[in-house]
Amino acid sequence: MIRLSTLLISLALSAGFFEAHAADIAQRKIFGFSPQGKYFAFEQFGIQDGSGFPYSDIFIINVKKNSWVKGTPIRTLLHNENISPLKARSASYQKARPILRKLEIGENQLLLASNPMTEISADPKKVAFRAFATDPPFGPRFELTLSEFKLKAAHCDGVTKNSLASGFALHLRSLTSPGSPLRVLARDTSIPKSRGCPLDYAIADVISFEPAGFALQNNESVFAILLYVYAHGFEGRSGRFIAVTASGITG
Repeated sequence: MIRLSTLLISLALSAGFFEAHAADIAQRKIFGFSPQGKYFAFEQFGIQDGSGFPYSDIFIINVKKNSWVKGTPIRTLLHNENISPLKARSASYQKARPILRKLEIGENQLLLASNPMTEISADPKKVAFRAFATDPPFGPRFELTLSEFKLKAAHCDGVTKNSLASGFALHLRSLTSPGSPLRVLARDTSIPKSRGCPLDYAIADVISFEPAGFALQNNESVFAILLYVYAHGFEGRSGRFIAVTASGITG
């Protein structure tokens, strides 16, 4: 007997339902931080909409400057729709490996909060979290909020109405010390071409540097926040990641 759910999916596919909602939403891999938390690295990868070509981008970021390390990001796009995404990922990793090794990037991170785009019960613009994973809980608590506003972007001329694209601001508030000032982690003044023509943003992940034994200098946390960036794509909205990094965070 054919299950109802299977039948409905088959009918939807035959009617082209999912084709109308085709999109290129990247996946991500976290490589981690350097031993002192000065650098952070992650990869985004997937299948490019329209072409069907596999891609992989590896980003290595100077945490304090919140900027790309020289020689990065490392981007691979294989112009063959029959090639596995693993080929693109392997090619990017081979190029990035010398830098990752030089900076001693390792899996020394702690995922504090995550909101995949499939999640429908969480607020994509706000997340509250603790700095440490312990039971009973201790340490500072924070609230991260994301807001958006329109900015003129010359490279979006003919793509968006009036060449306007969405910029964002990211704020961190201490829930442990409610009277402490709101910290601005990032605020756009322009839209870089590398971001395309953004339509919307969402909080994807909050990641902290976790040295051995929680030996944080002066109890200051180091965060890397991944945001989804939704922009005009060939077959709908495409989703990519950008990172915002911050150090010297106290509760």
